[in-house]
Amino acid sequence: MTSKLFANGPASTSRMAGRMVLAIVMAAGMVVAPAFAKDQAKLKSQKAGEPNQPWIKLCPKTPKGKPKLCVTRADYLDRANMVPYAPIAVEEIEGKGASIVVTLPHIWIVPVKGKDKKTGKVVNGAARVGARWAILSGVIIKIDDHKIHKLKYVYCDQFGCVAQAKATKAILDEMKKGKRIFVAGKNGPKTLGLPFTLSGFGKALDGKPADEAAYRKAWQKQMLAIRKQQIALLKKQQAAAQAKKKK
Repeated sequence: MTSKLFANGPASTSRMAGRMVLAIVMAAGMVVAPAFAKDQAKLKSQKAGEPNQPWIKLCPKTPKGKPKLCVTRADYLDRANMVPYAPIAVEEIEGKGASIVVTLPHIWIVPVKGKDKKTGKVVNGAARVGARWAILSGVIIKIDDHKIHKLKYVYCDQFGCVAQAKATKAILDEMKKGKRIFVAGKNGPKTLGLPFTLSGFGKALDGKPADEAAYRKAWQKQMLAIRKQQIALLKKQQAAAQAKKKK
């Protein structure tokens, strides 16, 4: 079972129940480039970003006769498209077990450092990177210092690509006990990836489902606050530009 990349609004999990998988990865085995291993040290040095909405379990209503579906996910804001998405999710289908699902957007926001031209101080920022994911290389995940796990891509759409693998007990135990999970894919010859926090994952996975209506309301409130910040910033930039013209 795979999460729809960006559904209509936050966590539109009801659409997950009726997926149609595009067979991008053929019967041939997945090839993982050796460069993944060399890039681990670089990934390890990055700080795990905090989610906009912490780990939560959602179990949307399913049609009568259909197996129950639960999704445990931590949501982040895709600032390229200004929509929420879950980079990592665990999907549990009644009678079919669990899967780990990774979503990689085509526009990847990565942390960067630079110098302020006026003060000369080092400042943290972010840059947009356009990604063309190497399908046959697949995706890797790594929890803390445990071994690498490989996932195959199952479909791509206009927003990004989704990879999936069986969530074994060993992987879930690593995630429950872990601090952060690294997710990486091959963007052409280069590895592109980021770490994400696992704080709260175990509690969410083993706990009771959250109220979906309250979850959506919390996201709407956050999005409204973000939009207000953006408007305020735009006004500030416009005022600064006008003041510069008058000089």
